[in-house]
Amino acid sequence: MNETELNQFTLSIECLKLALRLSRAINNETIDLNVLREGYRIDNPNGPIIPHENELSKSDLYQDAQNLQVSALGTCILYLDKLLESFVKKNPSSEVNFDKIRSIIFQLRNAYAHNPLRPTWYCWTKYLREYNIELNNESIIIDLSTLNGQEFDINQIGGFGNLFSMIEECKNFIAKTPKLS
Repeated sequence: MNETELNQFTLSIECLKLALRLSRAINNETIDLNVLREGYRIDNPNGPIIPHENELSKSDLYQDAQNLQVSALGTCILYLDKLLESFVKKNPSSEVNFDKIRSIIFQLRNAYAHNPLRPTWYCWTKYLREYNIELNNESIIIDLSTLNGQEFDINQIGGFGNLFSMIEECKNFIAKTPKLS
């Protein structure tokens, strides 16, 4: 495994966590929203200006944070899929739990690849089935045959908790598995 690939994946997870924290902070107003409306110069005193935007409502800022969250999630999924390619072949018909997680990650990657801010499930035919996945000693069902063509919503996979559980499963798999030759 290329250490850079792992670093990029780790950075993408950190960006996703920050986006989630920002959304929560805006929604709960635990951050001064005026800070997010302030204008400032980028990079140096002569750099371009991001204008002051007093008119941005809490709702506007929250929507912006949600878009950042969607973008960060897509980046995370793209890096995870790329990393997994080095360790495991895709096997959409397998009943092995990790292979099913791998299939979901790959189809999420496809959803983001075609429209990063409005990801939509565009599942390959051989992936159109129900996946019963074990996460944290609980069974979750993700049915790609019914999700195909729908805009992605994190609740379709059981929320961010399940996403982070799948990510942990992938990290554990990578840590104990030799790279494919």
